[in-house]
Amino acid sequence: MPARLRGALPLLALPLVAAPAVAQGFEGAVTLKITSERGQMEMVQQVKGDKVRSEMNMGGRGGVILMDGAAMTMTMLMPSEKMYMTMPIGGSPMGGPPEPQPAPKITKLGTSETIAGRACDNYLVETERQKMEICAAKGLGFFMMGGGGGRRGGGPSLPNLRDAKVVADFKDGFYPLRITDVTSGRKPMMEVTKIEPKSLDAGLFQIPADYQQMSMPGGMGPGAGGPPGRP
Repeated sequence: MPARLRGALPLLALPLVAAPAVAQGFEGAVTLKITSERGQMEMVQQVKGDKVRSEMNMGGRGGVILMDGAAMTMTMLMPSEKMYMTMPIGGSPMGGPPEPQPAPKITKLGTSETIAGRACDNYLVETERQKMEICAAKGLGFFMMGGGGGRRGGGPSLPNLRDAKVVADFKDGFYPLRITDVTSGRKPMMEVTKIEPKSLDAGLFQIPADYQQMSMPGGMGPGAGGPPGRP
């Protein structure tokens, strides 16, 4: 693998712990500000049903991730190299299956706010390893994933907010507009800065026809399910 691509993998993996899937009829773009040990990054997500296209930039380096909620796969696109790599949602760019997670404990705090023009309610969300305060909105669906990616990267991880129990308890959706890491001293993790409902072309969520699959050593290639959107 080219050294340039090896250096890009940590950047591309970073937002996977915070990549939401919007459902319940929402279609459009969501802009997020993500803060981690690596610094601050802006990510723009284009959402159509259970498919999400995330475009990000951090320190002059960028990348694109396609997520398919139905197939539970994510694909990293490297536009400068015209290459791609597919893996299971929750897996590692360097290989490894998704890590199972129990449902988080969610306690309503009784306060509300407006973020990016949307009303949200504040909750304390607790897992075995971490406590977070989340201001969650209704009508925008649920987070697609969380967990292992953050722990492998050395930073905080997000709970699985698409767990069956969470979905059952929050039938109108539980979409974080802001996440604060309480465990580490109320450090900011993510905040939505803009929500733009609009119609999107289905081609945005497909692998370009002229991209080549990245070859990974030791069987660390694309994950189960194959690349989404490729004929």
